[in-house]
Amino acid sequence: MVVASARARPVPAVVVLGGVAAAAWVALAAGVGGHTSHDEVLGHGHALHLAEVAALIAGWQLMVAAMMLPPEVGSAVRDSAVRTGVAAACGVVAVTAAVWTAFAIVALSGDSLVHELAGSRPWLAHLVAPAVLIGAGLFQLTPVKRRLLDATRCTPTLSWRHTLSCLGNCGTLMLVMFAVGVGSLIWMAVLTAVMVAERAVRPALAPWVTSFAGVALIITALHTTAGHHSMIG
Repeated sequence: MVVASARARPVPAVVVLGGVAAAAWVALAAGVGGHTSHDEVLGHGHALHLAEVAALIAGWQLMVAAMMLPPEVGSAVRDSAVRTGVAAACGVVAVTAAVWTAFAIVALSGDSLVHELAGSRPWLAHLVAPAVLIGAGLFQLTPVKRRLLDATRCTPTLSWRHTLSCLGNCGTLMLVMFAVGVGSLIWMAVLTAVMVAERAVRPALAPWVTSFAGVALIITALHTTAGHHSMIG
C-alpha cells in the first residue's frame, strides 16, 4: 500500500522576516546598495541627481529591512495571524517598505530646506545632527512615546493601526539614522537593539528602556556639540 506523503509544513513568518533582515544586514555590511548620505544627495544647493536619489533610497530600503523587521519578528511570534505563511510575512515586508519609503521622501524634502538655510549659515549645519538627537531623546521621555509603543505592542501586525503606530513610535529614531547618514552600521545596530528591546521586554520594563535610550541620545548630542566647539575654539 502506498502511503501518501505528509503535507509540507508552511514556512513560519518569523523565519521569513528574520531571513530578510539577516540578508539586509549582510548586504549593508558588504557595501551593497551604497552608503549614500543625504548630504551627498543634497550637497550645497546643487540640483538633485536621480542616480544619487536612487542610491539613497536603495540604501534606505536595506536599512529599513535590517532595522524594522527584527522588532516584527517578536510580533510574528506573538500574533497568530502571521505565525505561519510566506504570504503573510511578505505582506509585512511590503507594507513596512512602503510606509518607511514615504517617510524617507518626506524627510528628504524637509532636509532639503535645512540645507538651503545652512548654505548661508555654515554654523547651522553642525547643529542639525545634535538637534535631531536631542529631539529624538526628548520624545523618548514623553507619554506620547509610551502610548505609541503600547499600541505597537498590542495591535495586529498586519493592521494599518500597527503600521502607523510603528511609524509614530520609531519615526524619531529613524530620523536619527537620516541625520547621521544612511549606512552607519554602528548607529543601525544600536538603534535596532533599542527598538527590539522596547518590544521584547515586559510592559512594565518598557518605559525604562525608552527613558534610558532617550537620555543616552541627549548625552550623545551634547557630547558631539561640545566636541565640535572644542575643535573650532
